[in-house]
Amino acid sequence: MKKINQKILIIILLTRFCYSQENYSIIYKTYPTYGSIEGEEVIKNSKVNYIYKGLDQAIKITEFQLDINRNESFFYFKDKLYEDEKIKRLAKSFCGSSDFYINTEKNLKIKINYFAEKKYFINDTTRYDWTIHNESKMIDNKPCYKATTIKRTLINDVIKEKEIVAWFYPEIPISFGPKGYDGLPGLIMELQDDKVTFVVSQILKDSKIKISKQDLTNVISEKKYIEIVRKENEEFLKSIGLSEIPKK
Repeated sequence: MKKINQKILIIILLTRFCYSQENYSIIYKTYPTYGSIEGEEVIKNSKVNYIYKGLDQAIKITEFQLDINRNESFFYFKDKLYEDEKIKRLAKSFCGSSDFYINTEKNLKIKINYFAEKKYFINDTTRYDWTIHNESKMIDNKPCYKATTIKRTLINDVIKEKEIVAWFYPEIPISFGPKGYDGLPGLIMELQDDKVTFVVSQILKDSKIKISKQDLTNVISEKKYIEIVRKENEEFLKSIGLSEIPKK
């Protein structure tokens, strides 16, 4: 449930009266949230720290696109040329390598993962409990309001919690944003998701914008996808004569 400040609620209600439905393409740029990922102690002290060389700059040139129509959104990586294909993949993994398709009319949220040269459509049951704060700032000359939620991730059978910070713009009162984050009463203009921050660099409005058609005939659960990944990894290890990943 969203906890909404009364002043912000009035602004949201007023903007909805003058809002006409449009289709949008939103371009997000990314940057390291805390200044540098390469400069973190754990990376600098790593024996393989050389593989991170150029990561900060690669993240800064990475872009994602969010296409929106009345009931649907599709968030995806905008491919481009990088100096090094390996650093491109690393930058993408830090930003988030999944695409997201949302259909509010059908109550669908689908995470699209690419693994072992296959494409998987995964039913995403994540729902965000946002708290909207009485804080605002200008982003691209647009008054945006702060909202926070808690992201819970299962790592080695332990649930890790991380606060996610979003800044949304109620004058575009659509509930979509990057990386499948949704449910706010306005477009997410900026999202701080742990080590990487997404910020809108361009808003294109055009009634001809279409959502890429998705083949949703074989949607699986997150649990099923984890099982597939585990099995594929086990089979790969067996193929090279190992029963498990070597311990450091």
